[in-house]
Amino acid sequence: MYFSSVLKLSLPLRLTLSAVLNSVLAGLLDSYLPQYFTLFGGVGAFVIFGSLLTLMNFLVRPLLNLFTFPLHLVTSLLADLLVNTLFLTLIYKITLQMDPNILALTLTGGISGWITIGSVLGVANWALKKIY
Repeated sequence: MYFSSVLKLSLPLRLTLSAVLNSVLAGLLDSYLPQYFTLFGGVGAFVIFGSLLTLMNFLVRPLLNLFTFPLHLVTSLLADLLVNTLFLTLIYKITLQMDPNILALTLTGGISGWITIGSVLGVANWALKKIY
């Protein structure tokens, strides 16, 4: 949480603030998106829901993040591969429009060649960003 690191709030105060804000969020959802979210029971229900959401975020979400880490890793890698390959495709398309006597790019090896070169360019770009 950005504000807690800036303001250096204690854990009980952060949890209380989170519960209040989650209660307000529940009220806003109930008011502005009733076709998706309806909470019955008045103000007490909003407070209970906000507190429950806060406790679940504090206790359960870290465990779920731990259990789903392999999925996050795989999907992140797939997204990186996709971005790097699309980036390489754009570069390739641009070079096709250039005079072949000045620049001619050839990519071989099929999809594995594209993925390999795209990944190398992606890692190199990441390393260069870390340098400067």
